[in-house]
Amino acid sequence: MSRVKEGFAMGAGFALALIGIIVVASLFGFSVWQPSGGKEETPPTTGYALQLPISITVRDAITGSPVSGGTLYVLDESGKILESLTVDSNGKAITGDAYLSGTKLLLFYVGTGYGGAAIEYTVPYAASESQSYYYKRIDVYHFPGDAELSLSIMDKYGTQVATETAGGSASFVDGKAELSLHLVLSEGYALVSYNDPIEKEADDVLIVFELNDTLPTLEASGLQLTRIEYGGKVYYVAKLSDIISTIDDPAIKDIAFTVYYSGSNAISLAVKILTHTDPDAFRSSLSVDSDGFEDATATLVLTAA
Repeated sequence: MSRVKEGFAMGAGFALALIGIIVVASLFGFSVWQPSGGKEETPPTTGYALQLPISITVRDAITGSPVSGGTLYVLDESGKILESLTVDSNGKAITGDAYLSGTKLLLFYVGTGYGGAAIEYTVPYAASESQSYYYKRIDVYHFPGDAELSLSIMDKYGTQVATETAGGSASFVDGKAELSLHLVLSEGYALVSYNDPIEKEADDVLIVFELNDTLPTLEASGLQLTRIEYGGKVYYVAKLSDIISTIDDPAIKDIAFTVYYSGSNAISLAVKILTHTDPDAFRSSLSVDSDGFEDATATLVLTAA
């Protein structure tokens, strides 16, 4: 046999033997070297799997300061409440139970003037066997009151035509009034939407356009509006995207909208911002949720030019 044929035969024999080893090894769960994929890796060891309590710090997401008081809920993946903890004056809470590495939890904070979405948390591995706690920090937002949120309505020329305390007037031109809501949120505050796993409802920030007649229609730039008619009035409702200021500067947002109407009646318009309100609940009650906040402009009267 030539050296070429001999080498080919030896190579073929080696390949067949290797295939046989892989098949047998796979049947018995062994890991072997594979030409196509390299060495099969086992999951890396990241620490010690221990069952420990969790020390949690609640912090203002904008200022970084500890948030004191309120309740921190510990829930399992399905939303079942495992513990409810009181946050101390230093912004800390420690679970009464101990949790094993790899356990998936939800952490949800509820406090006066503060809150935010539930945080998904997987209990980590411990850095050493002598570790006493796992540690987690969650950031929550400071919600505004009336003093921290300013609303006004502007016409298409940028002239202020209504504020929170003073109504005004504007005109329909060719059957439409082009306006905008000018919103100013003070520094250090946020308007954010999230789901509340305790009340099982949405805590959304809503914008509501309220008109005293069902004949006008309304469109708003960038908003998915729902129209609701009730008691001779019409409401256009939409969820707002989060608005978050910084520690130094306010957040400013202008929301353009147009009211269409070709009749002769005077049309009254008010624009409202609602917090912590589920859109479905609003459709049935037409009011802010009991734990929410409402701010509104004074009435703007729209008349034919």
